[in-house]
Amino acid sequence: MRIFIVCMVLACGLVGAPTFAQTTAAPRPVAPAPTAQAAPAPKPLPAVAGVAYIELQRIFQGSASGRAFHAQWEKANQRAGFIGYALSSRRDDWKDSVKHGVTDKQLQAENVREREMEQEQTKMEQQAQALQAEFQKKLDSVIQQLASKRGLLMVFNADAGIVWADAASDLTPEVIRALDASNPPASTQSAPAPAATSQAGGSKPAGTKPPGGRE
Repeated sequence: MRIFIVCMVLACGLVGAPTFAQTTAAPRPVAPAPTAQAAPAPKPLPAVAGVAYIELQRIFQGSASGRAFHAQWEKANQRAGFIGYALSSRRDDWKDSVKHGVTDKQLQAENVREREMEQEQTKMEQQAQALQAEFQKKLDSVIQQLASKRGLLMVFNADAGIVWADAASDLTPEVIRALDASNPPASTQSAPAPAATSQAGGSKPAGTKPPGGRE
């Protein structure tokens, strides 16, 4: 009888033990799903990165000094081109005249006229070069002052070719304002009217391009 009671007690204990364990065991925590990290935002470019660029065409067209220089330079340069064209045509006509015979007086007069035209052409070419040198010196001075003020190491000419540049590096507006704030370029003597061409006729030569840009 005692053995039967002990066995019953042990059996009850074995049956109740799993139930007790199941009711008292704590639930396992569920790990949160991994979240995708956002890509870091790109860093803004500094306002001054040591380099800048200018656009000469905008300077010529956007500043009063640039427009005045271009008009004077183009006038002198076209005048030199007209004289060169007239001189070449005159020499061609003179060769035909020589074949039919000319006097010494006519030959002397023609030589004098050709020398006068050559001197006039050289004068106009030198005037165009002087205008270019004057404006270039003025532009260089303005760029150097602005570059020193902004701590720049280099200034590029965008007209020569740049793949990409941030707008903060554009020095052109400041150059235009500085040029217009300075004294206007000295006016030069007006070039005389184009010389008349010879009987050979033909189209007049087109003016060449200004330094560093298009017409």
